[in-house]
Amino acid sequence: MPACPSLPLYGDNYIAEYYGVGSAPHYFYLYGLFGMRDRLKNSDVLLLGSSHVEVGLSAAELEKNLSNVNKRKVRAYNLGLGFAEGIGFDNDIIAANNLRNKTLIVDLFMPGGESLSNYGDQARQSNTFAAYLRVFQLWTTCIGDRLLDPVLPRFYPDDFGNANIPGLPVRKRIMGFIAPRRYLMILGIRSWSTGDDVLSWSPDEGVVSNNPPPDKNILYGHGEPAYQYMKNIGIFFPAEEQEMFHRRNLNVIYTLLPFEGYKNGSVPPEAEPYISIIPDGLTYYEGMHLNSPGRVLATERLFNNMHSQGLDLQITSVK
Repeated sequence: MPACPSLPLYGDNYIAEYYGVGSAPHYFYLYGLFGMRDRLKNSDVLLLGSSHVEVGLSAAELEKNLSNVNKRKVRAYNLGLGFAEGIGFDNDIIAANNLRNKTLIVDLFMPGGESLSNYGDQARQSNTFAAYLRVFQLWTTCIGDRLLDPVLPRFYPDDFGNANIPGLPVRKRIMGFIAPRRYLMILGIRSWSTGDDVLSWSPDEGVVSNNPPPDKNILYGHGEPAYQYMKNIGIFFPAEEQEMFHRRNLNVIYTLLPFEGYKNGSVPPEAEPYISIIPDGLTYYEGMHLNSPGRVLATERLFNNMHSQGLDLQITSVK
């Protein structure tokens, strides 16, 4: 049984997502909690997209490389959001924080398009006070479950289908339909300073993003194709946002992090400038999301291709 992760109670990292409870970054980014508004306003480069960006690109590495070539401090922040969040919620973040004069690196995998995820809709319907309460609820629930994990199982009624949650295999059934599992659920930890994924943990597999086990270090081309049932496999161009990007002086660079089967879709021709990232040698923990070695390589290729097009010297400064 995988060891429980250490949960951050202070410092640069925080509990970002907890399965079935919520997503703290949705509230941080929309309401500017815990100084997040200043972090976003002071950033030169923002990474926008789904969980593909959240775990698949490193704002820290991009910041270091862009600072070197620009001969000044370039601040980058990872705004990637899980749960298939779309560009509609990014719009809310930009408006709520009055973000202007920045470079946006936008990943075109947006299966939700303009619509919101359930967590995005909950955050939009909230307010600053309620947002703090939601975040504290997430943190206290996760920490409490971590304390109970060594001594209590969690039971799921299999006749409701809940025992078949992906990633949480049934160990055995009691009375034919009760399925016991780990008390601590799937969780994610992110960095305050960069927004990058620090750790993704599963109760049955342990750490799957950083230092993944061998069976969760899948080389591109060896996994099952994903998202084939979606229109254009989830690739979406934010046409309605173009005027807003222009009005706020948001310089947009498009990209698409590779995933199994992504070549079955097509990048819209209007997505310019576009930075391609070749998939050769990228590693994943389930064919859709890059693990930490894959993230390092993908971020390096993104920067190198920006450099080859001269886009690394066109970074908009907040000053």
